[in-house]
Amino acid sequence: MSMKDTFLELSPEHGGLRFGPFKGLEIRLGSLPDPQNDITLPEELGILPEHVKIISQGDGSFVVAPVERSASVFIWRSGGNPKQIVTPVAIQSADDVFSADAFSVGSVEGPKFFVLQIQKAKPKAAENDPFKKAKGRLSSKSMIAEIKRQGMTGFVTTKGGAWFQYWWTFIRTGTIFQPRYIIMGFLILSGYLATGGMGLLSCKFKADQWQADAKIASAEESLQLCRGGAKSNERTFVTEAARIMGGSPTDPTSQEQRTLWLNTLSWNPTFRKAFQKHFMNIYTSPNEYSVYYNTRKSDNPVAKFRKGLNSAGMDSRLSRTLAFMAATDQNASKTEFSIGQDSKGDEACLRGPLRMTWRQAFNLKMNSDLLPADAVATSTDIKELIDNKEEGCKVLRTRVNTLNGINPGGFAESCEAEDLMRQYAGLNNKECLLTPGPDSRSVAKMDDQGQPTDAQDWKALAVSTYKQMKGGKFPAQRANQDALARLLWFYMADAINSTKFFNTLGSHFERNAQKTGSGFENVLEKVEGIEGTAPWAIDKAARVVAMSVAVPCMAVKIARVDKGVKVDELAENMGIKEEELPNWLDCVTALALAEADE
Repeated sequence: MSMKDTFLELSPEHGGLRFGPFKGLEIRLGSLPDPQNDITLPEELGILPEHVKIISQGDGSFVVAPVERSASVFIWRSGGNPKQIVTPVAIQSADDVFSADAFSVGSVEGPKFFVLQIQKAKPKAAENDPFKKAKGRLSSKSMIAEIKRQGMTGFVTTKGGAWFQYWWTFIRTGTIFQPRYIIMGFLILSGYLATGGMGLLSCKFKADQWQADAKIASAEESLQLCRGGAKSNERTFVTEAARIMGGSPTDPTSQEQRTLWLNTLSWNPTFRKAFQKHFMNIYTSPNEYSVYYNTRKSDNPVAKFRKGLNSAGMDSRLSRTLAFMAATDQNASKTEFSIGQDSKGDEACLRGPLRMTWRQAFNLKMNSDLLPADAVATSTDIKELIDNKEEGCKVLRTRVNTLNGINPGGFAESCEAEDLMRQYAGLNNKECLLTPGPDSRSVAKMDDQGQPTDAQDWKALAVSTYKQMKGGKFPAQRANQDALARLLWFYMADAINSTKFFNTLGSHFERNAQKTGSGFENVLEKVEGIEGTAPWAIDKAARVVAMSVAVPCMAVKIARVDKGVKVDELAENMGIKEEELPNWLDCVTALALAEADE
């Protein structure tokens, strides 16, 4: 009779560790240690003390039996979608993970095991004598090693021994030097040293925050155990970020998407570092960015922009990332103008929810007619500039002159024929002076006098933006660097102050569209006339991609901490499907690896 060994093997995304072989007819999994369970899993993953049993039927099939109805167990038929079970269900084994059925515990994203039965290797004739084999293993070293092993086993299974083992591992692996633990220790110590009730209250609040983060770190470490022990050199912040961006594991294209994002995120060291920096800053600043998952989709700039991009024909995977171009500041969907720095470091009026500069929109040809110009002016000067049209147009012409390749004289003539307008931008008593007229940067509908109203049209902005991201100059949608190439094009439009050189950039994009990352690196760093402009555009693009990862990660974290928050509602607020949300543990892993690599 053919003899086979039974193994349980974790899925590749959980590390691929193989457990076994198991000799009995029953395999038990839970949070309690041996002898209660054959495989011990972390309680933080939602694992019960005794969670599930895998019972052999002797014919290659097995029964997956939740120990109780509250034990979350999902079965994965070969090639099928997961299904939650509450009663025993039969599954089929195989000799590889591509053919075998699987089950996950704790949640659909929890540890996923394939049930394997593998033919036993035939023993060599020389090895058939058990006495000789046992005698060969007997030595003074093996005797001492066994005494040490049994003594250590007896020690670490005591409460004191387990405590010592935990803290020794905590120190030996360098975990103690992670910034979160150093800061947590400092905060707790400073709380005891502080005088006065407010000092103690403030420290208590901060300590509670860091205690929550410490629990998250503990869960992340437990996840690493599930995935096969210590972190591998192959596991980096970039690989974890690509895992998050790949979408739901139930999506048949998720592995392809992860590979595409891994190639994109690894494209350029400058981009990777900027992406990592922005991810950490965003993910650790929930108060500043919670508006993007707490605001209902009817008022949420990310949701409204994605809806417009989808209706314009953009691929859903691409719009999932590029929608966060609208996550510029908390008032982006409410205020028409903001004042900020452009690519040259100059103060500029930023218009519309994408906060575009005049130069950027003009290079991208967002308007069919001459784009309404704008310039920053103080509130004390702006009334005089509006009343004195000639002086006002000189100020605006100065702004127009930052872009070479247009006729400023023709602009001045057009400017003086119009009534100038003012828009309060809410920064240090500064306002925006502008000429009236429709502007593709804006979502505000205009009245008969060319003044913006409260009514909005997001579809027009999305269509206009998507129009600039179509054509042969870009990689095909769902190809390497598809999102990044479009973002770089969008932001390079402000970084280049010459229409001639922007057209040159377009021709180089065209030639490099189907190349790998090195092709776009050549475009941005070696094309004559645009040297030194790439870092600003790369940083802006990196922030958008980081927002698309960090904000959904914050949403699933909040839903996990606050049981009154429904994760499906947060997903809907952002205009994404619940299955497009990342796995919370993957987010924690990414943050831990980003901090370790800092």
